[in-house]
Amino acid sequence: MFTSFFSAEVVKDNSEQMVMREDVRNDDQENNDELINDLTNGSIGTVYRTGLSSSGAGGLANSPWPMFRQNLKHTGLSPYNTSTNHGKLKWKFTTGGIVHSSPAIGTNDTIYIGSYDNKLYAINPDGTEKWNFTASSGLASSPAIDSDGTIYLGSWDKNLYAINSNGIKKWTFASGGAIDSSPIIGPDGTIYVGSYDNKLYAINPDGSQKWNFTTGLGVRTSPAIDSNGTIYFGSLDNKLYAINPDGTEKWYLETGSYVEDSSPAIDSDGTIYVGSWDNKLYAINPDGTIKWTYITGDEVRSSPAIGSDGTIYVGSQDNKLYAINPNGTEKWNFITGDRVFSSPAIGSDGTIYVGSCDDNLYAINPDGTLKWNFTAGWYVVSSPVIGSDGTIYVGSHDKNIYAIGTPNIPPIPNAGCDQTVNEGDVVQFDASSSFDPDGTIETYEWDFDASDGLWWETGAIPDAIGPISTHIYGDDGIFVAILKVTDNDNLSASDTCNITVQNVDPTVSIESASMKVEIGLRVAGRKYNNVSMTLYEDDNSLGSVSIERLPGSPNVQMAWIPVNIDFSKSYTANVTFTPEDPPDVGANPVWIYIKSANGTINQVHHTFNVQQSKKRNSEHWNHIEPWEVELNPHFIGLGFEITSHVTDPGSDDETLSYTYGSQTMIVMNLINPPNPDPYPSPEVNSRDFIDTTTLIYEGPGTITLVVKDDDNIRLGMGQGSDSINI
Repeated sequence: MFTSFFSAEVVKDNSEQMVMREDVRNDDQENNDELINDLTNGSIGTVYRTGLSSSGAGGLANSPWPMFRQNLKHTGLSPYNTSTNHGKLKWKFTTGGIVHSSPAIGTNDTIYIGSYDNKLYAINPDGTEKWNFTASSGLASSPAIDSDGTIYLGSWDKNLYAINSNGIKKWTFASGGAIDSSPIIGPDGTIYVGSYDNKLYAINPDGSQKWNFTTGLGVRTSPAIDSNGTIYFGSLDNKLYAINPDGTEKWYLETGSYVEDSSPAIDSDGTIYVGSWDNKLYAINPDGTIKWTYITGDEVRSSPAIGSDGTIYVGSQDNKLYAINPNGTEKWNFITGDRVFSSPAIGSDGTIYVGSCDDNLYAINPDGTLKWNFTAGWYVVSSPVIGSDGTIYVGSHDKNIYAIGTPNIPPIPNAGCDQTVNEGDVVQFDASSSFDPDGTIETYEWDFDASDGLWWETGAIPDAIGPISTHIYGDDGIFVAILKVTDNDNLSASDTCNITVQNVDPTVSIESASMKVEIGLRVAGRKYNNVSMTLYEDDNSLGSVSIERLPGSPNVQMAWIPVNIDFSKSYTANVTFTPEDPPDVGANPVWIYIKSANGTINQVHHTFNVQQSKKRNSEHWNHIEPWEVELNPHFIGLGFEITSHVTDPGSDDETLSYTYGSQTMIVMNLINPPNPDPYPSPEVNSRDFIDTTTLIYEGPGTITLVVKDDDNIRLGMGQGSDSINI
């Protein structure tokens, strides 16, 4: 008589869902065999089993943990370092039933795992569901992942399923009994899986049967394959079998009880390790002879794992995990609070991970001391697997799949210190002090003015990317700059800094006061007299004209000199009269015409008289004195232009006020005419423009220009001025 452990209890809640919580130990061989027979025939009905061997995935996929026990030899040894795993919950994914299946990890770190709710789940690395596939009955088997992404998984509905990487069924292979065994994929693509119909099946990649091997009772263990292609698996007929690649028997070893849940593990020297319900761990030579046995305190239903130093780790129903030396002596044992069905997994750093029916997953140091433990909501019978980043994935009877490790910590952003600048300044932003505690920062994204809505919320694009950036604020105000950083785990965080932008006064310069005119000479009176006019700007000649008075209209005979008047200078005209010889005594009127650009004309009149000249100077009877005229007073009443240069580093509308004599002229210079610019200005548009305004000349005086930006009324500042004398 021997003791078997089953959870055969079933309780239906109000929603008719199956719930399991009562453990039953059956000391009755007949009852035990009857239950095995039910599973063999596929008549599971409402009978659920706990404590059965954990299962895993295929063998050829380029994945961190593609199969049960990680590799073809079922060593449970991972190449990934778990030393930074602190045993904290990263996420959990809830299924609709007990999770006895062990996870497999495929490409892109997708986690595949079965549940008693009849579903295979594909879970993204962040814990969200990618897809699920529904079988006809519960899934205790663990998935296997092929190199093309195909997932193989056995079900209690007697089928082995081949499922494409998108979750669509590829094919099914029907066995004669329930399949708890976890499939394994051989180097040639052959799928090997056991069934409760007392057979191990070899199945081609297209779903056709290659061969089958019949044992004396059901096959629940997952096969292992050595470097020679020999397939090893245990059976409920108390035997460990070695099968040739062609399906013929190589040898078998009879143990003292079931080899039910413990799948064999193969060491580098060819030694096969397997546990049995006879409370023993067996070390078996490649020829099938016993190398040694190690006796535990109860059944060995855990699958052994082999450390990089050759230490064998295996759990037992005596609530212990054992570390056994390669010579069969005990190295240490670690006591848990309940039975250990789970099969250990080993990180490259030597940490051993194993679940227990005390609801815990244990992380155990290589010396047998506790590193940490993680508590689930019920039994941890599922065997843990190790992801490429050191995360541990494991299922529980509480219906959850857990991702355990160092939780992804968001990056720590640093947008830099608050700054006070002037509008128009180039503001330097430096986020290089940002960091990610558990990874790297992948993106830096800036929003330089959060008042218009965060770019990632409005659907806009960031204002700038990268850790170092610059920005110019077009207007004064207090602006909140936001930095958003995203790390390699796609976690984001943001930080802000305040940028106080001060208004800057506009700069004003009156460049010139000028007027374009034509100055003409008109001559009347006696014929054949000559009159010449020379114009001067200060002491510099601007040009001369000369007229000989001929018969006809004086208007037709006029001569003109174009002049650009600069009111910072003095203008004079020198007019000379040369009478004919002999002179014709009499009056000879002469006019100077000043014609502005708009056609307005001012006139200055003078008369030359030969007779009068003779009387004044009888020795020079024909000498006529030159006429010298100051022209500036005669510009009065004509329009002239004031040209001014205004600059402002801010994006401001500018109001220009000119005063001169009795005149005041207001000019608005808008960024976006005809409407005033809003505050703060939505654009960066520093001002630099030339204004030309027309005034009427009133004579000597001062022209003053005051320029106010659009912040003058609001802030009482933002003003510049200039003046000139004319």
